[in-house]
Amino acid sequence: MSAGAITGTTGTDDLPEDDTIFELTGGENPMTFLDMNEATVMGLIAGMSDPDRIEGWRQAEENYVDSDRDTVLEALDRQAAALEAGQTPPIYHPIHERYDEADDPLVDEDASSTDGDKAAREDTSETAPKTVDEPHPEANLEAGEVLIVDRPETKEYVWPARADAEDPYILREFDSGEQRQEMTLSASDAFDRLNFDPDKRRIDSVSVDAPLEAATNRGDEA
Repeated sequence: MSAGAITGTTGTDDLPEDDTIFELTGGENPMTFLDMNEATVMGLIAGMSDPDRIEGWRQAEENYVDSDRDTVLEALDRQAAALEAGQTPPIYHPIHERYDEADDPLVDEDASSTDGDKAAREDTSETAPKTVDEPHPEANLEAGEVLIVDRPETKEYVWPARADAEDPYILREFDSGEQRQEMTLSASDAFDRLNFDPDKRRIDSVSVDAPLEAATNRGDEA
């Protein structure tokens, strides 16, 4: 399997089969994940470390996704360029709150802005209002919290989704330290995890990155 490939499905039926894409991704069908919301797709791209897999996702996005999402194609371009420049995933993109323009391989700051523009950006960075995430109203976790669920074969991390999300929780599943899938959870699905005696922690106490659409309140952290 392609390095970093994720297994799992979102329940999508009739996924297109493309031998070229499967060869690039080591058997992973990108369409399994490209039908997720754009913020989730960006989060998955940020963790990619295999240029072939990135190209496979690009071909799937261009050939099989009906909507015109230039932001996804741009993120794939940025990910490939960042890997070529020697950056180590996760590599954050403009949609991500941890994005740093100074690390962006596709941004030529000298060509795209004047010294006055840069100074204005620096002057406002410390006075800009901090972001406060409101968790989904059905979530039983506060913004900035994560539930850690140890299962027999896997470990799951469950975050509260932001208020505008369709489902109240977001889950990332790991097997032997490798992320296997990301999915959203209903309140009842999350409640089932209580049978495994989960451990609730603050997100800054775990090494796993929160999904893009999780309610983290990172803007309030010092």
